[in-house]
Amino acid sequence: MLLVAPTIALVRLDGFGEPVWVAAIVVGVSFIAFVVQWIDKRQAEASGRRVPENFLHLMELAGGWPGAFLAQRLFRHKTVKVSYQAIFWLIVVANEYAAIDYLLGWKGVTVLRNALGL
Repeated sequence: MLLVAPTIALVRLDGFGEPVWVAAIVVGVSFIAFVVQWIDKRQAEASGRRVPENFLHLMELAGGWPGAFLAQRLFRHKTVKVSYQAIFWLIVVANEYAAIDYLLGWKGVTVLRNALGL
């Protein structure tokens, strides 16, 4: 269900190039986020050098949250760390909001801009 609005927004995306290329980039970022989560899990198990959480969150924010979500569930990685999950879900909500607001013609951004007098 979380992928419905972002997928529709990608299909309807204008002004950022061909939707197929944009979708390919998003899928690529999601795949990279998945692999980075997997690497971090392996490093955690081996007591090796870990991937900084800020980098993991940056990948999620860049559109890789679906891959990160899948990796977290498959590898049981970072699923019980409350501070990590709180930021992760804020990122998911922000991505969902951006997709829905885009589909509604940026009405939320317009209301915010008017409220701030911009």
